Amino acid sequence: MKDLSIWMNGKLVPQAQAVLPVNSAAVFYATNVFEGLRAYWNAADDELYCFRLSEHFSRFRESMKMMRFTIPYSDVDLDEAVRQVLSGNGIREDVHMHMVAYVTGTGLDATTPTGLYINPRRRPRVEEGVGLKCCVSSWARTSDNAIPIRLKCGANYQNGRLATHLSRMG
Repeated sequence: MKDLSIWMNGKLVPQAQAVLPVNSAAVFYATNVFEGLRAYWNAADDELYCFRLSEHFSRFRESMKMMRFTIPYSDVDLDEAVRQVLSGNGIREDVHMHMVAYVTGTGLDATTPTGLYINPRRRPRVEEGVGLKCCVSSWARTSDNAIPIRLKCGANYQNGRLATHLSRMG
């Protein structure tokens, strides 16, 4: 199965070319925000349907505001980028897209320059009747006084990552 191309800063590129500088704030300090976008294939309509893009774009902008950076793309631009990802990859199945804004400047206080990528990943729907493994985690949820939980940034997801690993050890 062919790898899907990633939309990065205005163009579709192969995954191997979608890279970030290792000393950037995005890599070194997790200075990024993201939204998970879904598109569902409807075979009867021969059409992909995206789920609530405008709401995702609004939350994306709120996260950037909290992280003190912006990107040079309007919501119309973001909508067009999503369309390019879907059509440019010829996607005709359910797909999850990870839309990420990031800071490529260096240092803890960097807010510029910025970039954006949209990474599509094949992710079929969960089969009905299939069970899930779960547990009560010993990891406490991060306090909103430490970092806003509503902020969708990479750093905020380490708490859930640790809990996921714990549940798989089970």
